[in-house]
Amino acid sequence: MKTRIEFMMPNLETSIQVRSALLAGLVENKDIHFLANQETNLADLNKANAAEGSNFLHEGEKGILYGMGFGLLAGLYVLFVPSWLTSSPTWYSQSPWYIVLMVTISLGAIFTAIGAAFLGVNIFNTDLSKYKNRIAKGEILMIVSTDLYTIAKIRKIVKDSLKIQTLIKLEKGLS
Repeated sequence: MKTRIEFMMPNLETSIQVRSALLAGLVENKDIHFLANQETNLADLNKANAAEGSNFLHEGEKGILYGMGFGLLAGLYVLFVPSWLTSSPTWYSQSPWYIVLMVTISLGAIFTAIGAAFLGVNIFNTDLSKYKNRIAKGEILMIVSTDLYTIAKIRKIVKDSLKIQTLIKLEKGLS
């Protein structure tokens, strides 16, 4: 399972150099994405897609859990409330109880996940909302998808690359 870590880059030049350091290290190009405002030209950097820039996946995952809960409640309702008391259909009359629960939980999870994911596409990623103002000012957010055991190495590579970039800027300023 991959996890995402985010880094703010001050400009395009720094983003390109940090990406090059990561590519030379242990990250593949397909696992590095960049999110910037509309005016920023990202050149050959991978732009973040809708799944990374919105709540599509996060809301879909929550929808699955909520849908399973609703499906369980619907299944229990169908099983324990007599059909003569309500106008519920009797499609389940010859089915074992576990099949009824499996069907209602699965349908609840699928439909609620789809609905929540559609809503999540239109919502800016809440995990990234803390960077929204900085992105609007022209900074670039780098999103790296990686395995848990490589996070420390990636952070070290990024930190070292940013230190080198800062030293280069200081040298240019002094000369």
